[in-house]
Parts: sequence; C-alpha cells; structure tokens
Amino acid sequence: MAGPYDMLSTAKILMGQTEYQWPYYLAFFITAYDDIYGWNRLNDIFNSPYGDMMHLFFDGTKSSSEINNSLPTKITELINQDYLSKFFNGEEPEIFAALQENNLLNWAPQTPIRFYHGDADEAVPYQNALTAVDSLRAMGGNNIELVTIANGTHESASLPSILGMLGWFEKF
Repeated sequence: MAGPYDMLSTAKILMGQTEYQWPYYLAFFITAYDDIYGWNRLNDIFNSPYGDMMHLFFDGTKSSSEINNSLPTKITELINQDYLSKFFNGEEPEIFAALQENNLLNWAPQTPIRFYHGDADEAVPYQNALTAVDSLRAMGGNNIELVTIANGTHESASLPSILGMLGWFEKF
C-alpha cells in the first residue's frame, strides 16, 4: 500500500511543496520523531503557535480531521523558514540521520512483495512506491511488483488497493 518507505525523500518532498493538504501527517511525523529522539525542537521547527500546540494535538483526544483543520496547509505558515532552509541545505545532520535510520528499503526481500499506489496520491508521494520497487530490487528482491492505480488519490486508490491486496493474498 502507499507508504513513506524512504523517509528522507518523503520529508524532502512534503516540506518542499508550497502547500500540503494533509498537514496532520507532517505534524504527526515531526512530533513523533521529536519525542522518540528527544530533540525538544518543536518550537524551532514549527512556527508559533503550532510548536506549543503539537502535544495537545496528539494527546489522543482529537481526530486526524480535527488536527488537519487546525493547521495551515501552506508549508511556510506551518514550518519555520529558518528550519526549512537548514534542512534543505543539509544543515540538520541529526534529523537526516534519524530519517535514514528509519528508511525501510535497506533489506533483501525473500518473499514476493506487491505495492499498490495511486499515481495522483496527494498525501503520500507516488515517488515512494517507485523508489521502494527500485531499491528492493537492487537489494536482491526478485519478485517485487508495483500496481499503479491510474489517477488514484490517497482516498480513491484505497478501495482498489485493499481489494487487489486481498485477492493477491488469497492466491497464497
């Protein structure tokens, strides 16, 4: 299914956009990494007042829709411009290392893998699926396949992906 298998490239693609209609995902992603790695940098990364709000957003009492509707879709309104500049200039080695550590493409699959991804996915970049297929094949995966849902958005590709996956699993 659609997923951010290459974490560093995903971060670059999402933060490199002018607008992102799913700021919930970006906020969750950054807040989780900040917590796990103990950076304590939410106020450096997010513009005010969002840095102070992140732990309140992700305390388990709000839905993804509520959070998404509370955040700006314009990247430079959500994320601090100084942070963005440092990130894209390679001046955030701690963050780059964490993203690379969580890359899901550094292994050689021994069993068949079939990815499903809509090529118009606005939440998770389609490039992730292409990179995953190429990377896993380069690592020695011989039975890697990508099923592209033509014009499939994150939502519209969900059902065809699930049905395709279920049908594929039944073959085994």
